[in-house]
Amino acid sequence: MKYFSVFVLILLISCSFQTKSQKVNVGFEDIYHHYFTLTPEKYVIIDSQEKMNEISSSIRKNYRGNRSPPIPQVTAEEKYIVFKPVLKNTNDVEIDKVEVLNQTLYIKTKPAENPDRSRSSRFSPNILIKIYTAQILKKVIINTQKQIE
Repeated sequence: MKYFSVFVLILLISCSFQTKSQKVNVGFEDIYHHYFTLTPEKYVIIDSQEKMNEISSSIRKNYRGNRSPPIPQVTAEEKYIVFKPVLKNTNDVEIDKVEVLNQTLYIKTKPAENPDRSRSSRFSPNILIKIYTAQILKKVIINTQKQIE
C-alpha cells in the first residue's frame, strides 16, 4: 500500500508540473520594421492608445515629412509590442512564431536578408508586432530569441 500511495503522489506531482508548462501559440501580425530607435529598452508593451501615440510620434519624427505609416488603434483584444532583436549574420530577422510558456512570451525569430537594407548593416530594427490574444499579456515576461532551436 505504501508503494501505491507513493506512486500516486509522484504521478500527481508530475501532472501538476506538466499543466504549468503548456505552450500556447499566440496569433500575431508583423506590422513594420523600423530602422531607427523607437525606445531605449529591449521591448515595450503598448497596451494603451496613449503609448501608441507616443511611439507613433517618434515614428513620424524619423520619417521627416515623408509619408509615414498610419497609427494603429489599441483595443482590448489586441496589444502591440515593439522589440529589438539581436542581429548576427544578417541585416534583418523574420518572426517565426509567438508563444507563451510558463507566463513568458517568447518571440521566436530566424535570420532574414532585407533587400532594402545594406547587406553589411547590423543595426537592429525596432519591430512593431500586433498580438491578438491580449489576455495573455497581463502577467508575462517578454523573451526575444534570436533563432529557432
